[in-house]
Amino acid sequence: MQWTSIIPITVVAAFFLFVTKEMLEWFKRASADKRKIAAIKILLARECELNKWTLLKLRQAVTDIKDTFEEKDGIEYAIERIGSDKIIFKEMLGEERRASWPLPPTYTDAMGKQLLDTAILDKRLFANLEGAYDAVLEMRHVRDSVIEYVESRENVREMHLEAFSEYALDELNDTEESLKTLYNACTGKPLDSIRLR
Repeated sequence: MQWTSIIPITVVAAFFLFVTKEMLEWFKRASADKRKIAAIKILLARECELNKWTLLKLRQAVTDIKDTFEEKDGIEYAIERIGSDKIIFKEMLGEERRASWPLPPTYTDAMGKQLLDTAILDKRLFANLEGAYDAVLEMRHVRDSVIEYVESRENVREMHLEAFSEYALDELNDTEESLKTLYNACTGKPLDSIRLR
């Protein structure tokens, strides 16, 4: 007795068509997932480059504040707001501006939007993304605190800035490591590039 006499040929053909169709769909989905994760990596790498610029400028401000407390040379700080979103950190000696530089915003749009898709598509990348996302949120807190403390009343500023600068530098170092890890996972390269916008 042959198996074709037990199972009609149409059933066998339908089974093979079904299996072939499922395999083609699987390859199609896998290919789409690869393209999607490649696009996500490009977006995340760009956001790391943007945040590196913010990190450098913020570290410069916090280091300057820390050095001022150690030297006690009469330097004061001010925040200048230009338009709705541009912040300039100024180092002042009396009425004279000694130095100034921007305090760019932090960037988390791409990171936040890609968390769910990355969790589904790439477990390792998701772990790196989650760490970097949290670190950039901490960097945002440091930036906001620097602005708030510099703009606050004199006694509050004196009480908080010295201790805060130590904490802030530690947080910024952690943020840098998290961004480097994510960038390397996205590009296979070290985070040497910065992006201003």
